[in-house]
Amino acid sequence: MGEKHPTDYYVQFENVDYYLDLGNHISYYRKKAKLTQEQLAKMVGISRSYLSHIEAPNAFQKCSLDTVFKICHALKIEPVQLFLPLP
Repeated sequence: MGEKHPTDYYVQFENVDYYLDLGNHISYYRKKAKLTQEQLAKMVGISRSYLSHIEAPNAFQKCSLDTVFKICHALKIEPVQLFLPLP
């Protein structure tokens, strides 16, 4: 077994900013829809804790496109809105 090269760790975290932005956008649109994390999580079929980790501004949680699409459907927004600048 070889040692891990420092760039191996970088690959795992190179998209952190995108995940942080995604979580920030989900939080924004959830609040705009006047939903709690508990309510949205139930609509999507995930735990409130998992949604909390997705939305966390100081951490990131990877999530599947399927989860993103379910969140968008519940929030009645198009997926592209999660990647555009916030209003």
